[in-house]
Parts: sequence; structure tokens; C-alpha cells
Amino acid sequence: MSARLLAEELTETKVIHMVEPLIIPAKKGSDSSSLLMKRAAHIRWKGINFADKYLIEFESNFSRRGGIVHWAFNEKEIADDLKLLLKKKNLKLNISLYSTNDPALLKISKNENGKQAWLINAGYLMADPGGVTFSLPEGYRLPEGDDLILVASVDRVLPSLSSLETMIRLRNGESTTSLNLVFGRTSADSEVHVFITENKAAEMMAVKSHRSLLHCIGCNNCFMHPSGTRMVDELKLQALDRSGEKITDSFSFTLDGRHSSVCPVNIHFEKLLLLNRQSSVNRNHVPSSEKWFYFFWTKAAARKNKMPVPGRSLDFYVNSIFIKSDLKLRKPLQPARKPFSKLWKEISGFN
Repeated sequence: MSARLLAEELTETKVIHMVEPLIIPAKKGSDSSSLLMKRAAHIRWKGINFADKYLIEFESNFSRRGGIVHWAFNEKEIADDLKLLLKKKNLKLNISLYSTNDPALLKISKNENGKQAWLINAGYLMADPGGVTFSLPEGYRLPEGDDLILVASVDRVLPSLSSLETMIRLRNGESTTSLNLVFGRTSADSEVHVFITENKAAEMMAVKSHRSLLHCIGCNNCFMHPSGTRMVDELKLQALDRSGEKITDSFSFTLDGRHSSVCPVNIHFEKLLLLNRQSSVNRNHVPSSEKWFYFFWTKAAARKNKMPVPGRSLDFYVNSIFIKSDLKLRKPLQPARKPFSKLWKEISGFN
């Protein structure tokens, strides 16, 4: 069944029951991975740049079918609103399926005599027709009649249900994929609440230079850094850094264009690294020894003065300043052990 036909079938009635796991089989003559990535990139671009429009559309469609939408700034605000909701509805909260380390959510008091409600991480929000996806452990089914409380981030909105099909095919290739969908109210005696949180995504959206990081489609092509993390995740941590401890790591990355060349969304990692370095300098997160070195270097370069020290001595002083600094920068490339002409003669066998 296509996504469009599924949406028409599920949205005929006002009260929509819990949907069985959605099955999206592989298509005959399916699109190539490069074309699929381009489509997914365009979907993510629309979702990020027009998030305000799609979020309002989602709230309208989801509420019209019996769902309840809550807006929260962060997990602390979610915890405060949940306490009021549990008390008002006399609910017993089950957080066994929710992944979080936030102490405010873990310490929510539970009413053991109330009706059970499940707190679950949401996947995507679909503006049209107003649906929410969420994943459950394999073979796990929620008891009928229980309430659902889904938590989603503002950057997870999609324009339509057909966009969801593209995202699923991208993440799972040609394999058969299943997930849970819910549109509004699940039954007459149960409710579905969706908490839409900023989750620092709105802060990234507000910074135009770093907004492209949210266009990431999760292809993991930038998973090549020695630290074992994706480049896009490292840059997000640097851009949202307030203490100055993380943003200095931008000096340790190489500006060789390797990550940008394999990014299907055309995220310019080198440009973002330079912006983070500039922000680090402006916030005085650079050792004083390097500041004085740059000061005298720029003065000498502006006056076109000849350096009073030999080249090897200058290399020694520069390496001593930068490698032993608090930033722990990468070491410079070592020169070739043999000239290229001599190495070519050895390889080719010519004398």
C-alpha cells in the first residue's frame, strides 16, 4: 500500500485506532542511493527552513483528530508539565521505553493507582496528515487502552507522509521496514499526547551559518574522525558550547575537504570549523603564548621584515608553541625521506 493511500484510509474517521506496524516493501526498479539521498536532503531542507509552518500544520491536523500537543523548551519543562498532566489525568507513568539521562524526568513521582501512560521517544512528525512515528522493541506491543506520551524535537518535522517513505528507504536500503504510526486519538478511552521540545535545535536554526548541520540525513559518510564520532555531531557540540571547553577542538581538525566531499547534503565542514575557530579566538579561548606569537608574526609580515632565525630553528619554535599548547593540536606533516626523482628511479628500475 502506498503512503498516500494509507493516509487516505487512516484519516477517514475522527477517532483513529492504533495502527499496526507500517510495512514499506522494496519497490521494483527502486531509485539509486544517490538519488534517494538527494530527495532526502531536499525533504530535510524543507523541514528545517519551513519548520514554523509545518509544526503549526501538524498541531492543527493532529489536534483535529483527537490528539493533544504540548510545547516545551527543554526536558526540565517537559518534566514540570508531565507532573501536572499525571496529577490531572490520574495517570501512572512508565518510562521504561524512554531513553534519557535527565534527572528531572527520572524522578517524576508515579501514581501507582492510576491508569498507565507510556513515555516514548517520537521519530518523525508529519505535518500532513498530522501523524507521529515511534519505534518499539522487536516483538513488543503496547497494551490496548493505555495512554501514549510521545516526545519529539522541532527538527524532526516532515512535510507529508510520502516524505516518511523516502527517509525510511534511505536509512534501511531495500530491506523491509516496519514502524508504528499514530494519528490523533488511538481509541475512545485513551489519549495520545505529543510534547514538542526545542532540544537545542531551535538554537541551531537561529544561527544561519550553522543551520546546515540540521540538514544531516544520517548517512554516516562523515564517520571518519579518529575520535569515532561523526563530524556533524562534533560541530554541533562546538556550536552549542558555552563553557569554551569544546569549541577549542575545532583547531585539531584538518581543513582538507575530505568530509565535505562525501556529504550528500553539501555541508561545508571546513567553513564551519573556521567560524568556530574565529568564535574561540573572540571568546579568548586561546593560550596567551599563541596570542603573542600571532601578534609578532602579523607585525613582521605587515612590515615585510626578514626573519632573524634560520628556517629549521623557526620550525622548532613554532612546533614548540603549538604542539605543546593546551589545545593539543595535530602535529605537522613530516617531509619526504627521499626526493621524488630518486624514489621514482627505485620504483621504475631505471638508473
